[in-house]
Amino acid sequence: MRKVKSLARSMQVSWREWGQIHAIRAQLTVLTVVQPLAKLLPRLISVTERDQQQHRAEAEARFEEFLREFDFHDLQHDVATCEGQPHEEIVRLATERQADLI
Repeated sequence: MRKVKSLARSMQVSWREWGQIHAIRAQLTVLTVVQPLAKLLPRLISVTERDQQQHRAEAEARFEEFLREFDFHDLQHDVATCEGQPHEEIVRLATERQADLI
């Protein structure tokens, strides 16, 4: 129960709202966005595809480790990893999935 409350806090959702989400059987998408290395390190002379793939793999591993901290109980959820600018990818995925709440 404590980890679920922690998840609600980390998502900036009140415990009451979390209960409502659970009660209506909402679908939760937990998203991470991996920024391109070229955007993070603009002065770097060249970023290879291999560098970007390694960066993404490391980010995904950190995300998986983060998710192990939470127990989603019987909450319907999925996990997504996108690559790009966070603000653009969040809006894109929310639009694509017709999300009601971000």
